[in-house]
Amino acid sequence: MEKIILSLFIILFSLQAHAQVFYKLFVEIKNQTVYGKVEISSDKPEKIILNTGNLSVSKHGNVFTVKPQKPVSLTFKYTPQNNTADFINDRYIYLTGNWYPIPDRNVIYTFEALLPKGFKAVSEAEKVISVENENKVLYTFKFPYPLDKLHLIASTEYKLYKDRFKDTEIIIYFFKRDYRLSKKYAKAVKQYIKEYSELLTPFPYKRFAVVENIFQTGYSMPTFTLVGDRLVKYPFMINQSLRHEIVHQWFGNYVYIDFKRGNWAEGLTTYLSDHYTYEKEGKGWKYRKNTLIKYMAFVNRDNEFPVYKFTYKKDRVSEAIGYGKVMFIFHMLKNLGGTDAFYEALRKIVHKYLFKEISWDEIKNVFEKAYDIKLDWFFDQWVYK
Repeated sequence: MEKIILSLFIILFSLQAHAQVFYKLFVEIKNQTVYGKVEISSDKPEKIILNTGNLSVSKHGNVFTVKPQKPVSLTFKYTPQNNTADFINDRYIYLTGNWYPIPDRNVIYTFEALLPKGFKAVSEAEKVISVENENKVLYTFKFPYPLDKLHLIASTEYKLYKDRFKDTEIIIYFFKRDYRLSKKYAKAVKQYIKEYSELLTPFPYKRFAVVENIFQTGYSMPTFTLVGDRLVKYPFMINQSLRHEIVHQWFGNYVYIDFKRGNWAEGLTTYLSDHYTYEKEGKGWKYRKNTLIKYMAFVNRDNEFPVYKFTYKKDRVSEAIGYGKVMFIFHMLKNLGGTDAFYEALRKIVHKYLFKEISWDEIKNVFEKAYDIKLDWFFDQWVYK
């Protein structure tokens, strides 16, 4: 109840301070094509830029002024080229790229998807409603918070396993051939949610799903994570990767990343999951040593860059900096202020910036207040140089 009240307070404050944009999206998928309808409204006059990519859209241009009581409506069509961003066939629907007109800001979505009967679907949602008729199934996904982008994953091969931790529903969407692993994954999810709810704040959402995927990705979106079907059987997925993606539910999917000013979340999540696991066993030094070895192997004077310029992993150099070096920055911050003050600062970040995009500047401000010292010297040295 506490987290629900806090979330609603933040949203109401946001509505008063800035224009709130509402985005209604309806799609029907048939003949391996997405047919969509969009309606965009706002409580105040607002200019919206839509990224229409390779979509066929009913309106010319992609810049619109949205006014109260005057929503912008359009239709679109999209046939994926079947790559690792967007893919549709008779058994799988995987839409993670520019598959609908994507707005240039966080919006509150209303999302419905009409799929062929037999498909079980996942998107960002705290509640999922499905209604079947003779040959179709209509999914309604309810996520009442500002969000940057929607994803849609569905398959006829899913078999669902359901569990619960307190007020959070846990659902494992595994292919039938791997369903035997579902109970083991659900148990691990409950363990990690309990652990980090005690370490940080209560789990952000009422629903969390682990979703098997035909592509070998490890993505975490608000309320669910994608795991590759070739990888689910390996111990590192459930012991390490799953923990990492669940921590992202707080940092990256609850407190959002301001990518224009640097991705701090991968390094922090690595520190709170991968390194944290070793540290609990008294082997944190070993993880840090291996991280330093990787850094020394791939990063040099010719290819290094300051961590505030890291956005996402694209090679071993960017991984060593954005994951490894940033992990060390948070380790040094913890050593600087002490364990208790460090985790109190992280909790303050969550409470202050939920559903907001933040950068290193906001992180610095929170740690300065928590430690009661100025940290310009530290962030200039390790983040901006």
